[in-house]
Amino acid sequence: MEVSETLRGRNWLSNFAPEQQVVAKRLLDAVELVGQDQFRNGLVRLISGLPKKVQKPIALVPVREMAPGQNYFGPDKNASPRLLNSGSFPGSEGIVANVLGALRRQNGNEGAFVAAPSLKNMRAARCRTILYVDDFSGSGKRILDFHRSFMTSKTMKSWKSYGLVKFHVALFAATPHAREVLNFTFGDQNVHVVTLPPTSIQL
Repeated sequence: MEVSETLRGRNWLSNFAPEQQVVAKRLLDAVELVGQDQFRNGLVRLISGLPKKVQKPIALVPVREMAPGQNYFGPDKNASPRLLNSGSFPGSEGIVANVLGALRRQNGNEGAFVAAPSLKNMRAARCRTILYVDDFSGSGKRILDFHRSFMTSKTMKSWKSYGLVKFHVALFAATPHAREVLNFTFGDQNVHVVTLPPTSIQL
């Protein structure tokens, strides 16, 4: 069944004038729906394969909205940073945080992943890779903004300048434009994506 044939699809199409509904229907039917299990399993497979490709230990850092100039780590250098915004709904951000928590706990201190991405934990583990994880990137801006907030930490700037850590990005999906933007900042080999959605629709 096409998305436009569902009850929600028909209700959405009713917002358009009859002469606009043909184009709106094609647009709606081009939408690819991703179930929670597909999303979760895709991220788990992608991230689980990275310890064979990048330096360990790896800090798994879920991307979230940050205010301009905000320091990701906050005033207490030893505290674990907030992984979700206080007002976040349990949507894809919650799933990402849950997936990363499960991966961290999988093998405990013997695993490839740092406990929680605090400066204290990363220093103790001698972390070598920072992996930003998000569900989707359309332009790359959200991840670049997050990276700027992450790098307001003097400790992180020092680690980067001495070449102690490398930055990678893992996404369930990204547009080719976003991937190009992220490749420019982090490097072609450091951006990992489960799927690239189509960029054009025949209307």
